[in-house]
Amino acid sequence: MKANIVRNDLDETIQNFIQRQLRPNKVLNSALLNAFATVNRADFLPVKYQSLAYIDANLPAEQSRFFLSPLILARLINLVEIKPTDRCLIIGGLTGYSAAVLSSLSTTVCVVEQESACYKILSNNATANQSIHQGRLEDGWPESTLFDWILIEGGVEIIPQKIVDQLSDGGSLVTVYNKNYLMGSGCIWQKNIDIVTLNKIFDAYAPALTGFTLEKTFFL
Repeated sequence: MKANIVRNDLDETIQNFIQRQLRPNKVLNSALLNAFATVNRADFLPVKYQSLAYIDANLPAEQSRFFLSPLILARLINLVEIKPTDRCLIIGGLTGYSAAVLSSLSTTVCVVEQESACYKILSNNATANQSIHQGRLEDGWPESTLFDWILIEGGVEIIPQKIVDQLSDGGSLVTVYNKNYLMGSGCIWQKNIDIVTLNKIFDAYAPALTGFTLEKTFFL
């Protein structure tokens, strides 16, 4: 899935993304900016979308899933200063762009993906500090492990208790919380002695993931 892009053009595209999208939206952490500068998002997209790698839009992926806008992804990661010792979990990592970025920030990155095609790509691209699991997204990581930082890479209407229980004391969870089909917020949940608080930080929208939606009620 490597993008066929000339090196100079690639450098300019990524630098434009950093200078014109990330910095104006207060993504200023030098370690995070360096992580985005060294990973080419086009390498993780189907060929037909590689020229659109850095547009601020959610692009279609497998089975009604979407590749999260790179700007939204960056702003979510930016909500917490990730330390090298933090255990990070990505739920819905698709083909591995977010995992590649986070691998520059943390020595332990775990990824859950349920779609077989994406899981195969994730496994092939995994680095030494990444662990990959195929399973239902709403179940989270299969082992009894606590994580300091969790990213749900898609929209949510609810967060299953199984996933909340995988967050360590003092840990943070970030994702896009959808108010309806058109509006949502980039949010951070923080856990302190089993009390979880929610803060809505910025306007954002991402299609809700299966297993993270409210049961719809119909009236006659």
